[in-house]
Amino acid sequence: MNGAPHAWRIPAHPRTYPFPDTLNAAYVCVDQWVDRGLGDRVAYYVRPETPPAREVTFAQLQRRVVRFANALRSLGVDADSRVGIFLQLTVELPIAMLACARLAVPCSVIVGDRLDETDFTILVTQDEVVRGGRTRPRKADVDKTLTRAGTQPRSLVVLRRSGARVPMRAGRDVYWHDLVATVPDDPRSCPCRPQHPPHPVSRRRCRYIPDAGWVVDPTDGICGPLAEGMASVLHEDVPPHPEHDPWERVIRACGVNTLYASPLGEPRQARA
Repeated sequence: MNGAPHAWRIPAHPRTYPFPDTLNAAYVCVDQWVDRGLGDRVAYYVRPETPPAREVTFAQLQRRVVRFANALRSLGVDADSRVGIFLQLTVELPIAMLACARLAVPCSVIVGDRLDETDFTILVTQDEVVRGGRTRPRKADVDKTLTRAGTQPRSLVVLRRSGARVPMRAGRDVYWHDLVATVPDDPRSCPCRPQHPPHPVSRRRCRYIPDAGWVVDPTDGICGPLAEGMASVLHEDVPPHPEHDPWERVIRACGVNTLYASPLGEPRQARA
């Protein structure tokens, strides 16, 4: 951070952080923990619909964010660009968000099953939606929506989620894994500036995020826990019948002690 050091103090209320006027969310959420020797901390317990489950540390997350940020730069993303992110609750969703933050590029996280906005320079989506043991088109639906709207992004990045073959438009569409394959992941290749003084190290907690569709989730649900150095559970599964409450299974397995969900997504016991 440029200028005089910012005097840091622990806030009286957790939502009154004395942030300076300028900061970089990617540094606050990821880099600061690596810089402070906490890169081995788990940032995400990823629980996809289909195994295997995996863990992503802050150091691994940093390199994946840097790699995708460099990939976006290779597509010509700059301060005048606008990135749309239309993904399920996979680890690639926060990676794409933080990559945009690292580049200081505005992004919109599109939730639900419908693409309501189309005015993007870059659009990030996936081949198909995997939900409840079934798949349904996502890339094909995006193509139809863009055609009806009469607008086209300069580039459309497609994450292989189900592995299904989808139509790819030459000169516009590119698979995520192909895009990141040839760019560096060294944080020095894509520094995030400005930076601000370190956040106080929090007591270790784990947050469970089973619902990405609520209004504040992209900020409160994704950036909030990372800025605190907390681990989160990214869970895209749906309750298999007749299991009464799969949340308890995931909460116990990952040691969750903070639950974040929309009112409609709360466990039955919490709504009772």
